Order: sequence, then C-alpha cells, then structure tokens
Amino acid sequence: MPLADGVRQDDADGIRLDMLPGRSQLPTPAFDSAGIDEIRARVADDAASGRLPDRAVSDSVLLIGSESRDDIWAGPAESHILRRLSTLNLGELGLSRPSVRCTSTVCEIAIVQEYEAAKDSTTSWQTQFSRLDDAGSWGGSLAESAMLMRMESGDRVAFFTYLHFAR
Repeated sequence: MPLADGVRQDDADGIRLDMLPGRSQLPTPAFDSAGIDEIRARVADDAASGRLPDRAVSDSVLLIGSESRDDIWAGPAESHILRRLSTLNLGELGLSRPSVRCTSTVCEIAIVQEYEAAKDSTTSWQTQFSRLDDAGSWGGSLAESAMLMRMESGDRVAFFTYLHFAR
C-alpha cells in the first residue's frame, strides 16, 4: 500500500486511514495477508463443520465463501464501507486497519482489537459498529448484519462483521 504524508491509503480510491505511527497499538502483522487469511480460513472451516453456534454468522460465512463477486457492486460497496470506517480513530480504539471484502450481496469487515479495548463498552468494536449502524452509515439497502468475535493469540480479539444488502 502506498504511503502519502505518512498515512496508509486504500489502493483503490485513496481513502485515508488512521495508520499514523504511534496511533495504532496493534502490530501490523495482525493484518498481513497470512494473518487475516489464516483466521478467516479457521472461521470458514468452523462454519462448514457446524461449529459456529450462531446460525446467522454461520450462514454469512458460508455465503461470502460461496457467492461470486459482482465487481460492479462490490468495489464501490467496499469503498463506501472503508469511508465510513475511516471516521473512527482506530489507534485510540485499539483497532487494527480493517480488511473489507464484498461479493454480490454480502460484505465482511474483519478487524482485530486489543483485548482490553474490546472488553470496554465505550471502545469495543461492537459499540463502534452499533454507532455507525445507528447513524445509517451502511446505507438504506442494508437488510441485516451478523458478527463473530474470536479470541486470538497476543491478547487480541478478531471480529468478523457481515453486512447483508437487499439488491
């Protein structure tokens, strides 16, 4: 990812994200491709094996894994979500840079948070997501959402949030 003024940007549209040195408390390897891909693969395996107790989450994981990508819709949807997330002060909230991917009707936000921040009701990802959701940040076509929280090594919590859109 290119750097401009010391701030990481999304390659597709130059969205500025809160990645200034010293503002993010999480080590960047949490979102190296292998890191998030490994967590995502474990979650997909758990969904396929019926080990996720929440049916909405399990259905979301299976859907995003099987649904083909509609590039005409998915690219703008990912950019829209990243713009909404860029309003959060990720570093102060103990959040990593989000990984966003969309297919044809569903988008996934994968984000890692420090455990201490995740258990604080004012800084938790669930609270931040709810505030964005309550503000209508995802648009009028959002049909439903589902969220999975998973403990990871190094006192981190991985969150996978799924947004289903009516199209």
